[in-house]
Formats: sequence, structure tokens, C-alpha cells
Amino acid sequence: MAAATRWTVAGVLGGVLTVVGAAMFAALTLNWRGTIDATYHLDYIYQLADGNLPAPYGVRFTPDGPLPHERQYASAHPPLYYAPVLALAGGAEPADWVRVVLTGRLLNVALGAVTVLLLGWAGWSLGGRSRHRLAVATAATGALSVSFVRFAGEIYGDVLLTTLATAGLVLAIRMLRAGPSRRRVLATAAVCGLGMLTKATFVVVLLLCAGAVLIAVTIHLPGPGRVRAALLRVAPVLALPAATSGWFYLRNLALSGSWFRSTPRVPVGDRPYRTLEENLTRPDFYLIVPDRLLGQEEVDLGALTNYQLSRALFVTLALLAVVAAGRWWSARRGADAPPLSVPSRAATTWAALVPLGALIGMYAVQLAHTVGYGNDNIRYFLPASIALGLLAGLACLAARGAGGLVAASVMVVLLGGTVRYSAHLAERFGVDGERGWLAWATAAAAQNDLPAWPVWSALAVSVFGVLIVVVAWRGLAATQRRRFGEVAVVPAPRPR
Repeated sequence: MAAATRWTVAGVLGGVLTVVGAAMFAALTLNWRGTIDATYHLDYIYQLADGNLPAPYGVRFTPDGPLPHERQYASAHPPLYYAPVLALAGGAEPADWVRVVLTGRLLNVALGAVTVLLLGWAGWSLGGRSRHRLAVATAATGALSVSFVRFAGEIYGDVLLTTLATAGLVLAIRMLRAGPSRRRVLATAAVCGLGMLTKATFVVVLLLCAGAVLIAVTIHLPGPGRVRAALLRVAPVLALPAATSGWFYLRNLALSGSWFRSTPRVPVGDRPYRTLEENLTRPDFYLIVPDRLLGQEEVDLGALTNYQLSRALFVTLALLAVVAAGRWWSARRGADAPPLSVPSRAATTWAALVPLGALIGMYAVQLAHTVGYGNDNIRYFLPASIALGLLAGLACLAARGAGGLVAASVMVVLLGGTVRYSAHLAERFGVDGERGWLAWATAAAAQNDLPAWPVWSALAVSVFGVLIVVVAWRGLAATQRRRFGEVAVVPAPRPR
């Protein structure tokens, strides 16, 4: 294995350790009862144990007893996440609900690790001559938003959704750059089949994957049989999801009149009704991602709030990413740049647009949810985590030799956000989150009948992962400086 590849593997594993440690910290310091929506996800598992899918109303199990007339908010989701939790927990008895919760949280931690590996693959696939560094930076940062880490430490299906969405998007990128081979098409179809069996919002990735197949055929398989080739390749990508989960969305349609809801749109608490026009003219709607990388709710950090710090981080990364893109463009236009064929330019352009398409698609999902009585929630953007990772990755490339420090800085800010937001959540269960972080985290662990050492060990693993990323970046800078230079960001694939 070449030195650059060894450093890349080390850096990606550093990203895995960081996310796993942070997610374990979040999982062990959050009360086993979890946040309010976790109630419905836990109940889903208990209803599956009885051999039933949850009805739109009626919560069979909570730690405090059933809620017969409560709306079952998780009933709109297919069962793919909940069935493995039930199997891994070995059943769901009322007295063992903590074991079921812990099983679900540990499964999500493992899925978080897989997501980091997929993010590294995304950076590798788009990075060209800078693929080693972009893989490390993307893996190190893409799954560290506070929302991803928090849900990787709780019993929600969003982390499985994000894992499958990231896999689908990477396969779309690979198909655009290297062609729609049978193996890639079938792998994409399988991922889409599983994704639609997880949550309706995967439809954004499904559409992007189908579009990638059609565009890839146009780029890589010119000729009179192109239309037939396109139909043959896109058919399994659309047919397999219909076969695996179509029945569930027809059930939703029968229950609510909408394929992605289990109940008609009705008032929720004291939330105001907002029209499409009202949502599109709200500045807050467009700032959901920039403002909430450090948590869904606004939390005071002293001199500023987590929203303000999140926006500053996002803007900084965006500006550095523009610098990296400008350097790449200048290099491509330079006299020494190798000429690009028309197919190569098209493949590069379309592949680079896939993460942006995911982010825009998730904004459309958020808009569909918010029209009516829905709320703004960065959780709906987790399937587009690839966009955040690549944004931070480009920012690291812009810093060149200091890119490892940029990556570490982003990681430390996001980790600190996880610790602070975990304290904010612990306050809901009577833990004084304003005490020193050592004190509140120890108290939160004790509330879960846990000693303090697993909590500190998880955080230590996370910090160790940050250090590995810094060292790996320095190693890559040393091995690549002479061989590749510093200009490539997303160069074209080799001509076929």
C-alpha cells in the first residue's frame, strides 16, 4: 500500500473514531427515556413485537404506560430500522425497555461509523489528484453536525436513512464519472430499495440516482441504442423500491390521502399554520442549515449563541470552498492544463452537482413538511450530510498544508457543540447543565445508572480521532507535495 493511501486510511479511521466517540458520549449522557419523539419510535418497536404496524393513533408502550389516543407520529415510516432493533434486542418486553433503547442507540452508533466511511468514499470519488486529502477531510467533518451525532446516539431511523442516502449519492457520483455498469446499476437499485423502506424522504436520493443513470448513459454510452440502454438501466432503480416499499406508501395513501403521511394534515400543539408563500419568504427557512449545525434549538454559549457560531462556521467554510474552486478553475484554464474532452467535462460537472442536488432536494422536503403545521428542523437535512462534508473538505484544500488544522478546528467546534447541546438536553431530566461539563456529564451518566468512565472514554476516543486526522493530513502533505502539486479539486476522470 502506497504511503498516501496509508495516510488516507488512517485519516478516515480518525473520522470514524471521532464520530463513534461523540455519538457514544451523546447516547450515554441522554436519559434512557430520550427526547419526546423517541417515544413514538420506541413504541413502533413494541408494536412490531406484537406483529403489527403502528396505527396513526394509539401508542401501545411508553415507560409510563400506554397512550391510547395519542397520535403515533412514527407510523408514517416504513419498518426497516425498527425490525433490526427488535431482532438485535431479542424481543421487546415492557420490563426490558432500557435494553431495547440501548440496542437502538448502539445500532445507530454503528451506522454512524458506516456513514463516515461512505463520506470518505465520496471525497475519494470526487477528489481527482486531491482525492486522498478530500477523502480525509470529508470523512472527518461530514457526520459531525450536532444533529447527526445526537441522532446517532438515540433511537430514531434517521441515521439509517442518512447511511443509505450517502451510499446512493456516492453510487450516483461513481456512475456519472465511470459509467453505468451493470454492477453499479444493481448496487444503486439495491440501496434505493432499502432506502425507500426506511423513510419517505429518501425519494430525493431515488430521483437523483435515476437521473444519474440517465445522464451517465448519455455521457458514456453514445450511439443509436442509447434510449434502450437508458430504459434498461433505470428500470431496476425505480422498480426495486416500488417492489420493496410501494405497499407501505399505498397504505399511507389510504390512511391519509398522502403517500408520505399516515394522518391528514392537522394542527400540532400551538404551531401556526403557514402557507407556501409564507415559508418561501421567511429568511429563517433558508438559514436552517447555516444556523443549526450546532443544534436544533438555540442555546446560549455566553458571548454568542450556537446559532450565531454555526452561521459563522458555515460562512467561513463556504468562503474557503470558493477559494478552492477558484484555484481549480484557474488551473484548468491554465496553459499547462491537459485538455478535457466533452464527455469528461460533462461527467465532472454532473458528478459535482450531485451533493448540491441532495441539499436542494432536502430543502424541498423541508418545505413540504413546513407548509401547514410543520416546524423547521435540521434533522430533515441529514441525508444531505455529504454536502456539508464536501464543503468542509474543499475548505481544507483551500488551506493547503494547514488543511489539517482547518479540519481539526471544524471538528473541535462541532464536538464542543455536541457536548454543550447534550447538556441542554440533560437539563430536561433535572441535570444541571450549567455546572462544569465534568459535573453535569457525570450526573447524567449516573441518572442512567452508569459509571462516569464510559462517558469520559467515549470523549477521549473522539479527541484521539481528531489528533489522528491532523497527523494523517500532515503525512499526506509530505507525501503528495512533490508528486501532485496543490491545485486539483475535482479534475476529470481519465478518458475511457
